[in-house]
Amino acid sequence: MDLGKPGDIHRTDVIGAAKKYGHAEVVTLLERFGENPQETIHAMRVDLGLLDALAAEMFALVVFV
Repeated sequence: MDLGKPGDIHRTDVIGAAKKYGHAEVVTLLERFGENPQETIHAMRVDLGLLDALAAEMFALVVFV
C-alpha cells in the first residue's frame, strides 16, 4: 500500500488528507500501518473477529517451527 508523499494532500499524501479532514482514527491506523504493516494487518483481523488471538498464536508457532 502506497501511503503517498508527505505534503502532497491533493494527490498522494493520504495521511495528510486524513488529518486535513479530521479523520483522527484513520490517521492513527495509517501511521501504524506505515511503521509496521504486518502487525497492523494482523491487529485489524483480530479486531474484526477474522482471526482470534489463540488461532494467531497457533499459526505463528506452526510457521516458525
